Amino acid sequence: MVQVYPPAVVPPVRALRARPLSSRRLPVALVVLLAIATLNANGVPLPEIGMFGAYIVVGVTLPGMLWWRALSGTPRSPVVDVAAGTALGYALEVLTYIPARWLDVPQAYLAGAGVTYLLFCAVPSLRRHWPARGESVRAPLGWSWAMAGLVGFAILYSAATFFRSHGLTWPGNGAPYVDMPYHLAMAGDVKHHMPAMFANVAGEALHDHWFVYADLAATSWATGLELQTLLFRLSPIPMIAVFTVLIAVVAHRLSGRWWAGVAAVIIMTLAAAPHPYGWTGAVVPSGGGGTLPWLSPTQTFGALLFVPLMLVLIDLVRHPGGRHGRWVLVAVLMLAEVGAKATFLPLTLAGATLVLTVHLIVHRKVHRAAAVLTGLCSVLVAFAQIVVFQGEDKGLRFSPLHIMRWHEAGLGPDAGLLLPGQDESPVLLLLVVTIFVVSWAAIWGGAAGLLHRRKWVRDPAVVLLAGVGVAGTGAACVFGHPGLSQGYFLMSAAPYLTILATAGLTATLPQKRPWLVVLPALAAGAAATWAVRSWVATARPQGGDVVAERMIPYALLVGVPAVVALVLVLAGRRGLTWCAVPVFALGCALYSGGVLRLSPLGSTAEPKQTTDPERPHVPDGGVTAARWLRQHTSPDALVAVNAHCRAPAGSCDNRHFWISAYAERRILVEGWGYINGANSRAALMGKPGMGAVPFEDPQRLADNDAAFRDPTTETVGRLRDTYGVRWLFADDRYPVRTAELGRVAALKFRAGHCWVYELTDPR
Repeated sequence: MVQVYPPAVVPPVRALRARPLSSRRLPVALVVLLAIATLNANGVPLPEIGMFGAYIVVGVTLPGMLWWRALSGTPRSPVVDVAAGTALGYALEVLTYIPARWLDVPQAYLAGAGVTYLLFCAVPSLRRHWPARGESVRAPLGWSWAMAGLVGFAILYSAATFFRSHGLTWPGNGAPYVDMPYHLAMAGDVKHHMPAMFANVAGEALHDHWFVYADLAATSWATGLELQTLLFRLSPIPMIAVFTVLIAVVAHRLSGRWWAGVAAVIIMTLAAAPHPYGWTGAVVPSGGGGTLPWLSPTQTFGALLFVPLMLVLIDLVRHPGGRHGRWVLVAVLMLAEVGAKATFLPLTLAGATLVLTVHLIVHRKVHRAAAVLTGLCSVLVAFAQIVVFQGEDKGLRFSPLHIMRWHEAGLGPDAGLLLPGQDESPVLLLLVVTIFVVSWAAIWGGAAGLLHRRKWVRDPAVVLLAGVGVAGTGAACVFGHPGLSQGYFLMSAAPYLTILATAGLTATLPQKRPWLVVLPALAAGAAATWAVRSWVATARPQGGDVVAERMIPYALLVGVPAVVALVLVLAGRRGLTWCAVPVFALGCALYSGGVLRLSPLGSTAEPKQTTDPERPHVPDGGVTAARWLRQHTSPDALVAVNAHCRAPAGSCDNRHFWISAYAERRILVEGWGYINGANSRAALMGKPGMGAVPFEDPQRLADNDAAFRDPTTETVGRLRDTYGVRWLFADDRYPVRTAELGRVAALKFRAGHCWVYELTDPR
């Protein structure tokens, strides 16, 4: 029996009359103009924007697009060619930069693009991939405009949130989100060294997902742009745009409906776990965040590479025969994913294993493509853990329901179920788990519609994405981390759960005029959430039962669709129940997401600042002094600093990275947050927290600080002779005796609070 899947393609769209608004290039052009205007308004000069754009087109997109066309064998589509080709181009860029940097000829990686152009000009079988001929799929004009609007929204949202709190000059860059200097420091080390090390603690190998830093370093070498400009402004924008478009393409490829792709992106962007109690932030994590693409570039880069991989795998598991070039794409994308983000390859392995298992049960034979994919994933996962991460677990531990227990305890009077001094209760934990399940079902409950029709359940592409979604959700629930980083498994799987949800709705909604069901149900869900929130805000009991206060709003939101479902079943409209109830719940999630992100714009999505605005983390003169040091020293120079904590006084948050970030030099000891073993030593429940773990080599730290607090020939000489330090960088907000230090070291530069000294060899 031949299994028939939902169509992967639609007939070509009939050519429209030559009118300005009918061109599919116009939406792209407007988005590009919007991006240029937004970047320029936020401190990036037009020549730098032009240099970056030219590099992305010539060095990333075109080479990747040519190889994608040659190897994919999928129906030709301009949208897929450009978007997936760009993602593939990033993978090729990183995989060529690493050996080039290792050989100490970093710009030689550009030869990869040159070889691509040469091959596709000289080889007749490859030359035919230059023109966009043989197009069998063209996106409808409305889809193009909708995607342009969604990408444009992402750009404007970035400007209203991240750009506003992360400037390119001081004091705008004086109080960045805690992880941004870390990412900048690691990119600086990958720019100048291979193998890479933790720049903030000399001698610590970088056993982490660091391939996005290779992209930043490669782009900086090719364009001459500052790493800060790339990280804070330029590099994430094409990644966000490509990721957004490809999610819509995957949703279309799975369901055969163009509108499903637009719906998937809207849900992924705006939906959030319902929080009718009126909390100011999302209590239940729902897999995304408005500023996440900027705050976690490793997650953004890993997600970017994962979408074209899923696109190829959908074709492979549905149609195992065909072009062998698809396996080349799988190998390249998975190899790049090895060091991009640790969460994605295990999710791929879970999806492939589920396809293999289900196919074996249903058809009583082995799915060959799934078997090969499972073996390849297993090898690469082992390679990543043994070679790339060297067994480093970053503090991830088996701790079932840790994320639920953390939210049960809460962060304040409006967050958790426990009162101060109250012990954890199994009943309360069960209630929190229930809230999580209900909240996730509100966003992704539409996936249940796939069970309504047997052909969808047997579709290996659906099984593949279900394996990814279940594995991501399960990992977030069974593992624990001191910084709740197990949530990245959920973030990685969330887009594919969203795609399953939209595919489930396409399987159950009426074929004719589906909006007659969708619009009323969405409006009813939003209205119900608004009503419950308003009622709780005015009628919440004071000093009453905390559990009842937290549970009643959720019970009301669950009760309404339950009543609707019962009425529909009694009325003989069971088919309508499969879509009306999930769409109602989705209306609750979309309303909640709108409250979080758009009312007012960005007010609750901005990264939390952990420093006093009047006393910024990066001091006046800090960036200037660090860049002077970069300009006047060798990349191999070792520097000692006197600042290790994010604040000069109070408890020590050891995530201090800005000196190594802007100097692009390795530091003997700066902040030791995130180094190998630091998170592993942190207790899961924050005793101590991620930023409070003591340094593992107290003698080195004592020798380092003695040179600043008691500068003598002996203390300073110990840094020079024992550790190889040649430069000292002092922030006078921290303990330092600058006058005495100037007698035993040569003051070379001073700016604001920062002093730079050189240690000379007395011999």
